Amino acid sequence: MSFPNADASTEITSEDAEMLELDLLYKSSLRWFPSDGGAKERSGLPWGFCVTPLASAPRDTKDLLAADSVARCDNCFAYLNPYAALNTKKGRETWRCALCGELTTYDAQKQNGNRFALDHTIFETRVSAADTDNSPPIFLSIVDVSDTPGRQLSLSAIRDAINAQIEALPEGCLFGLITYADTVGIYDLKTSPPHILRIPVFNGDTGAMLRLEDVLPFSQLFVNVGEYKENIITAVDSLSASTSSMRALGTCLDLVLDFFQSHSMTKNNRTSLYVCGRPNYGRGLITADTEGDDISPSTEFYRHQAERAVDADMCIDVYLLKDSKEISSYGLSSYKFLSLRTGGNVRLYDTLEDVQVARDVYHQYNGTISFQGLLRARTSLGFGIQQTFGHFSADIEFRDLCRIPSCDPYSTLYFYLQFVSVEGMARNQEAYVQLAFAYTLLNREPDRPLVERRLRVFTSRHSVSRSMQKVHREADASTVLSLLTQKIIRSSLDTTFAEADLLLRDWVTILLTQQAEYVTKNMGNVNLPETTSDSLLSQLIRYVFGLSKNAIMRPDVDGDRWSFLHSLYSGLSPDLLIRCIYPQLQKVGFSDRAGRPLLFSSTQGSDDLILDSFSHIMIVHPDQQPPEQGGFTRREVARLKSQRPMTAKVSYFPSSSLDRTLFHMMLEEEGAGGEGYKTFTEQLHQEVLKMVTAKRDDDE
Repeated sequence: MSFPNADASTEITSEDAEMLELDLLYKSSLRWFPSDGGAKERSGLPWGFCVTPLASAPRDTKDLLAADSVARCDNCFAYLNPYAALNTKKGRETWRCALCGELTTYDAQKQNGNRFALDHTIFETRVSAADTDNSPPIFLSIVDVSDTPGRQLSLSAIRDAINAQIEALPEGCLFGLITYADTVGIYDLKTSPPHILRIPVFNGDTGAMLRLEDVLPFSQLFVNVGEYKENIITAVDSLSASTSSMRALGTCLDLVLDFFQSHSMTKNNRTSLYVCGRPNYGRGLITADTEGDDISPSTEFYRHQAERAVDADMCIDVYLLKDSKEISSYGLSSYKFLSLRTGGNVRLYDTLEDVQVARDVYHQYNGTISFQGLLRARTSLGFGIQQTFGHFSADIEFRDLCRIPSCDPYSTLYFYLQFVSVEGMARNQEAYVQLAFAYTLLNREPDRPLVERRLRVFTSRHSVSRSMQKVHREADASTVLSLLTQKIIRSSLDTTFAEADLLLRDWVTILLTQQAEYVTKNMGNVNLPETTSDSLLSQLIRYVFGLSKNAIMRPDVDGDRWSFLHSLYSGLSPDLLIRCIYPQLQKVGFSDRAGRPLLFSSTQGSDDLILDSFSHIMIVHPDQQPPEQGGFTRREVARLKSQRPMTAKVSYFPSSSLDRTLFHMMLEEEGAGGEGYKTFTEQLHQEVLKMVTAKRDDDE
């Protein structure tokens, strides 16, 4: 069903606003939870949820209660919430925890906080200053200045990106600049003009001759952005290519991590790592004969470095600038873990003529930024967390606690659920999931501390059922596919692309067979759902078809690009991930859950259409001239671009002359990169019919 975008003047109650906010922060694949293992198997759907802990803007400081003013369960330590039951017996006030069912004494001294928590499924509190690390945030840029093809273009893009970051950061933040080639260069940003000091690097595992602090003290390596802005810009603009083609990335990271671990008071850290070639010198080198085209890492060195970074509460973003003509691997499959384990992002740029890098960096650092994130997931009795996916590290001491050194509004984690007993939740009518996210916010409010420790808690309630139809009816297709995508990517890494593709097709075949058996028992015939329908099963068939044709499922894709997609897909929310898997084609200004079929026939007509594939937004217009500047279509494109963490390319196509770029986006056409949708569904139908017939024969 299509409906226009909601009018901004529509009145929304506080309860509606809270539910909309919860939907931004938390999405479950199944709104009705299965009661036990049998019900889960009958549903055939992935059971889990995703969390985007900063999807909604942090509250104003003046509206926050103290974190210690909200009661916690004495047994499971869950926070008080609207689903707790208050009791008074023999003059003693208690509350029964919705998660574990145990009683906790109601603390009258926490009356304000408790009342607030009882009224809100989402609340945010501030942590006392005494429990907060108030050290100013540190932002470090590490730049590859080795001599590589396209060096001037990539260095120009990096200079623009770092200058954009400096413009976005509030005064009071600290900034440092380090380069690497066959030596490691440290900028003294307090001198005017800034000068660079170099540390020689030995090849192999020997490392460097000196430590960073032997060359430059902390107070000169990191300077206040507001006070030394001119010096920083001068240093950035002076970045130039080395005469050496050696890249001692591993040794450089060793020096930086040693430095941060020796200064343990610096907990609010985020590092931007600009890579322009394969690390081929010093520690952690990736030799040409070991890189291959494999998607698996050729060395464990960077995975271990990522663990050290987490211990130092350091987040690392990797920006890989790769000349589009370069066919050799830069080894991203090895050092992507620097971001995957620390809450960072991986970005791949193969077109350096535009300003996308600077735009992406500015967008990231001009938005909400957090440090020292701790996300704790709790569930009610009978089920628990099975597996977690995303950019984080699991805490080694506390169960179901995710460490996220830095987090932004797009950072998303995925959780698979499982039953912890055979009985499951057979005796329960409701189930609960509570997420508690503690983080340090980079504060942009005037007259407030630069950093502030916060706690955000949100609790979701789910009905429980044994009915497959109820579970299916309230399932969320985008979250189902997003959870499935995480499993398929993991299968590609653990086995082969062929086995992952077989797992994907087997899943959808079994799912449809179960549905067909149900229909057969009730109606006596076997049919796939109508392909034009926007039902759950129809959406899932299309999504599985799109995923089977996606670059993440193709062994011929360049290893660096595959590793970039792995990082991107594992950290995107479902609404954005779906665009990557199955581009959405729809009329401008309308939201259609299923979208139009990806066929050329769908592009004909008198309306402007948007084809959104996340990284590329294409406008199909009926006239020869593109939509006018400032018009509704252009404004809609700007709105869509603002809702994603990377700058999307925008193209305009007259519907009368569509080019080959658009042809490859028309996934359902026969010959558009393999089999078409019609062939796919026909084969699927035959497989389902074969399985249902075989089961009938077995039953007889």
